[in-house]
Amino acid sequence: MTRRLTYAEKGKGISLSPTKTLPRRIRAPDMDTTQAIKDNEQTLIVRLTNTSEQKVWNLIPFLERRWGLIGTVTGADLGQQCVQFRFTCREDLETVIHNRPYHYARWMLIVQRWEPVISSTFPSLIPFWINVRGLPLHYWSEDMMYGIGKEIGKVEAVEVTKISSKVKVTVDGLQPLVKDTIVDFSSGEEIHVSLEYDKLANHCRLCNMLTHEARDCPTTNLPTYHQKTEEVQGDYARKLRADNQANSTNLHYKPLRTSGQRVEQQPFSQRRDRHGRSFGPRLSTTEADNADGNKQLSPSRRWDARPSPQLPPVTSPADSHSYRRNNSKNVLAREEIHVEDQCCKTPKGSRRGNGELNGKNSCSYANSGASKPAPECDYRRCHQF
Repeated sequence: MTRRLTYAEKGKGISLSPTKTLPRRIRAPDMDTTQAIKDNEQTLIVRLTNTSEQKVWNLIPFLERRWGLIGTVTGADLGQQCVQFRFTCREDLETVIHNRPYHYARWMLIVQRWEPVISSTFPSLIPFWINVRGLPLHYWSEDMMYGIGKEIGKVEAVEVTKISSKVKVTVDGLQPLVKDTIVDFSSGEEIHVSLEYDKLANHCRLCNMLTHEARDCPTTNLPTYHQKTEEVQGDYARKLRADNQANSTNLHYKPLRTSGQRVEQQPFSQRRDRHGRSFGPRLSTTEADNADGNKQLSPSRRWDARPSPQLPPVTSPADSHSYRRNNSKNVLAREEIHVEDQCCKTPKGSRRGNGELNGKNSCSYANSGASKPAPECDYRRCHQF
């Protein structure tokens, strides 16, 4: 019996690990770049540190508004996570460089003036003001700040005051940041010093890189990292359950609820108020109706159905000139009605308009049999003279 041929021998084999095609090499011609270098003197190159969070099409208009320039600026995408900005005003260029560092979408931007270099890592320099924490006060000096700064990068400036000590250093933004250091003294002693970067946005908390977060850090074993996170969360949940059981006898203790766990409430009859007294059995509506058939529980009144309280009429003081001025007509009308009701009813048979009141020089209110005349009776106004 003949041997069966394999897939590879038949030419049907499929390669499971395809090889990447190598890029083609092109020889650059020799040329004079003097004029091109002069034309790009006022150009800035901006590098994105995290392309998954920072978008180029939004970065260009954002920086144009953020800078607030006097002249005009033209932005263009260069690829390879880089963008160029060409300025027409040199003062705008110097101002933008002086106000570094910048960040966009909560991630840092590497802004550097263009240089005629051939390097895939350009630009990479970013300046930071670094606050030195933990250094003894009698060592706060410019020499000490300069000595610490030169071990980190290129020292640009030093500032030492009575309340702070910091140094401005230009560091490589493509390398991990130095956030802790140990300072050795000539006496053989050493001290741990922490470095705090001003205007530092998101970065990796594990390796101190500006290009990714801790969850995407290549130096971390992802299964181990997530396993440790779950273990910590599990320990916290077990601790909460233990605390709930230990404090279940406390009347004022409210058990904490963990994720995915329901808190069981005690029956109503076993609950207690803040004084430790039991609530007792709950009285339902059905039990109340059976206890007394003639009496029915009235539904609870709504707030809007309650009658509004009757407020006493508002009276103004007698010496209120504004009230008399605004309500003079109403006051006069009420006085006329009051006088007519009391003293302006002339008896039958009397003549009106001749100055006689039934042969007596008194008000008709007095002649009608009243014991006292009407107070403040005006004869002419009452009898319409």
